[in-house]
Amino acid sequence: MMFCRNCGAELENGVCPACGYKEENVQSAAPEQPAAPQSVPEQPAAPVQPAAPQSAPAPGYVPPAAQPYAYAQGSVPPVQDKKSVGLNILGFFFPVVGLILYLVTKKEKPVRAKSIGKSALAGFIIGLVVTIASYALFFWIGYRALQDGTLDYDLTINGEQVIEDGEPVSGGLFDDAQTAAGDATNDTAFSWAGATLLVDGVEISLPCSYAEFTERTGYAVEPDEASLLEELLGENNYTFPTDAVDANGREMQLKFYNPDADPKPVKDCMVVGVQTETSFGDPYADIVFPGNVRIGSAYDLDALRAVYGQADNVYKDDSSAYTSATWRDENDAYNTFRVYAIDGATINEIELNIYPASTDQGQLQG
Repeated sequence: MMFCRNCGAELENGVCPACGYKEENVQSAAPEQPAAPQSVPEQPAAPVQPAAPQSAPAPGYVPPAAQPYAYAQGSVPPVQDKKSVGLNILGFFFPVVGLILYLVTKKEKPVRAKSIGKSALAGFIIGLVVTIASYALFFWIGYRALQDGTLDYDLTINGEQVIEDGEPVSGGLFDDAQTAAGDATNDTAFSWAGATLLVDGVEISLPCSYAEFTERTGYAVEPDEASLLEELLGENNYTFPTDAVDANGREMQLKFYNPDADPKPVKDCMVVGVQTETSFGDPYADIVFPGNVRIGSAYDLDALRAVYGQADNVYKDDSSAYTSATWRDENDAYNTFRVYAIDGATINEIELNIYPASTDQGQLQG
């Protein structure tokens, strides 16, 4: 039995099956023929001849890189660290998977890991840009379709249908006439006997019944406080300000008063006071008071005096810009008008209270 002098594998007929090296001095053995039975005189044993020396590999011969004999001895083939097109594509379309592959392979195969990481990052950035652009495109298409009247759908907000067959419902949130209410003006003269207000563009005079106020303006005591409407209010009694909202969630506060001798439910009493403000951050009612005074208008004391007369009380905080002014009816101290400007420049809260002329001020009770 002979072995390859190049790689150590066992030779087969003088040729190494592992590396291909050929041993030139080894000839294939002829198959043995059965000997004819005959008597042969015993011959003396021939002397043992030394084996011929094996020739060296041919000049310039380079053995193959893969040698099964070496692996059989327990050696580990070298790790191939190169880019993987398949994993790069996977990381591009699924950046999270790409990040996981990067973290798993970055120590053993840094080249492959870096390539996967770049693909995942590129996929994430491109996906983010495409998503934002898609949303912007959809919103733009929807807006254009709504403006052109080609978007046919219905929309209901807080139980009120504001879009029908792609058209704004009259008096709804998207009605142009309703939106234009923000530009409405109130040039009516102010009087303590009764004041006319514009509530979201609708005229209403104080004092008035709760039924009339609700029917004309659409504002009603909010559901959480609806039980108040069933409570009995005694003679000359009034309530504290109560939250009222419209179908679009805009808010104001109402004050109720019972001028009759007998107690009756609040819902049957009169609305004598309204208040609107921005302090709580909720959408507020757009109420225009006489003289075009409204939330967001400039706090101009001279302009207010021109409409409401000389103020009874003007307050300015020494440590901040907070300012307020109060007017009172000289014939009825419960009739009041107040404006507040938290920054001293812009009105952010307005309150008006006007009681019926027959009110017995001596017995008025809250």
